[in-house]
Amino acid sequence: MTTCHSCSILTLPPELLEQIIIHLPIDNSLIGLSSASKHFFRIMKTRSFARMHLHTQVVRSGHSTIWEYLDQANIRSYRWKFLPLNYKIAVYAEILKADDWVEPEESVEEEDNLMWYFRWPLDGDTALLIFQVLIGEMDVSCQRNRAVRWMARLGCLEAVKLLLGDERVILPMIPIIAYIRGRDGRVSIVRLLLKDPRVNPCEAWKRRHQITKRKSFSFCLLIDE
Repeated sequence: MTTCHSCSILTLPPELLEQIIIHLPIDNSLIGLSSASKHFFRIMKTRSFARMHLHTQVVRSGHSTIWEYLDQANIRSYRWKFLPLNYKIAVYAEILKADDWVEPEESVEEEDNLMWYFRWPLDGDTALLIFQVLIGEMDVSCQRNRAVRWMARLGCLEAVKLLLGDERVILPMIPIIAYIRGRDGRVSIVRLLLKDPRVNPCEAWKRRHQITKRKSFSFCLLIDE
């Protein structure tokens, strides 16, 4: 009589577990997977694996940009909120340095813009944790200081303070540091930026209509060049 011995996936060597996980889609099931076993948790809690997993999924998707992959994989808005922290760090490391998404010839609404910053919202504490890591791993001034602009728009005050303190963030090199929506009530962000001697609010108001005619943007800050 032949006896069948079942082998639990949890008993596999870590190297094999990595190869299994890396082929799984990045979605909400990652949370359940990481909480199912300490073996999965140990693998997925490392930043290096999160970056490798993201890179593998982008390549396998066949998309030419990170923006298209994140849209196709629905890694944004509601699903984004439930990703493990290291995966959020990996995503932000990519989207902060990626080239701008080339929009279709016809204008698109913000919700349809594949690089609309609000697709990947952050609360203040999470933003600070992410940039405490990224500030030591990448040039946070890349893509015309996208990190500062996005964190200002999201109202992540402590993250903005951290970024402004980095000597690589050279504000005079960009004409616009941030658009602050009046309805968002980013008063603390506005006050912080106005304390910087490089910010010229008078010039901002003068050139406001050259930047946008949308009434939802009630405040913008420009930097002397």
